Amino acid sequence: MIVKTRNKELKKYNRIMLQCTLIDIFLNIMTFVARPIVVTQDGQESIIINPLIRISRSMEQIFSVFWVFALFYSICALPTSFFYRYRILCLNKTFPTSLQMTCLSVSGFISVTYAGHYYYAFCVRTKDYLKFAENLAPWFASEDGRVNAIAIVGGFDNYIYIFMTHAVILTVGTYIVIISLSWKVYKFMKYHKSSISINANFFDIQNQLTKTLIAQSIIPLFTFALPIIFIIVTVTLPIHISPEISATTSVFFSYIPMGNALSMLFFVKSYRKRGYMILKQYFNQI
Repeated sequence: MIVKTRNKELKKYNRIMLQCTLIDIFLNIMTFVARPIVVTQDGQESIIINPLIRISRSMEQIFSVFWVFALFYSICALPTSFFYRYRILCLNKTFPTSLQMTCLSVSGFISVTYAGHYYYAFCVRTKDYLKFAENLAPWFASEDGRVNAIAIVGGFDNYIYIFMTHAVILTVGTYIVIISLSWKVYKFMKYHKSSISINANFFDIQNQLTKTLIAQSIIPLFTFALPIIFIIVTVTLPIHISPEISATTSVFFSYIPMGNALSMLFFVKSYRKRGYMILKQYFNQI
């Protein structure tokens, strides 16, 4: 739908739409491969990996690292889309592929750094505390009766505060960039709204893109930021939450790609019409 759109104004933004889609596909793949469960209980956060096939603990840890990378990359790469639009719309400059790759590489480096930090904080420093996760056996025991968590962090290691500060900085920093660029685009559109030299189709497409990008930045507040806050609060404060309830945080993370895809279909008319035609043809063949 993105590649085959015929709207000339919308075609300018095909690259950021494809970028978002590909990153979401990567996150979906890693979620499916790792099938992670994030559980908090009694001031501890445990991560359990449930791959489709039996693998070694070290491989499960590697899967978890890639999943953490994919999760944070889906958030850290968001500002690239907003910068892309700001540069093309407000500055009237091109956005070379090399610049886009540079932005994505910076986001990738930041995400890799965080994933490496996760491995150190959850798997290396606290490997002797993994036995504590066996308290979750009544809810998450495998066939052998053990939980077999591959990562854990908690109040038993004060380093947890450094790690969680890292997570907060990345999340807040990402949204500061998004809000700043969105505000500049808003002022630009408001200033030029009364211009007679700009046709209605231009504003219509820009409004659709605005709604789409806003949705793609708001959805992670509920599917990413709130679960992160929930984890931080339940680990650092003396709050008791049922493990079954806390485990839903990992389910929320998996809804990021779905939310992004639905925002494109819901707010971009061209994609919505093509999606409707595809579904109509499919049901006619049944």
